[in-house]
Amino acid sequence: MASLIVRNIDESVKANLRKRAAKHGRSTEAEVRSILIQATKEPDWLSEFVEVAKQTRGFVLPQRNLPRELNLFDDTEVSAS
Repeated sequence: MASLIVRNIDESVKANLRKRAAKHGRSTEAEVRSILIQATKEPDWLSEFVEVAKQTRGFVLPQRNLPRELNLFDDTEVSAS
């Protein structure tokens, strides 16, 4: 595991981290670790969208047919083979 030292943090930031850690029932170090993990995680937009959709009554994701291609010369849709 790697270590990271952060210098010159304002006292109010340190105090807020301590409060936040206590709220989540963990040490300040564990809280900072959690914040860094969340901040550097790749966003999973599809999962977030699906979760919001589940919470919305009656929302159904539309079914998609085969991919479509667009003929750039006459703007008519052509089915992909």
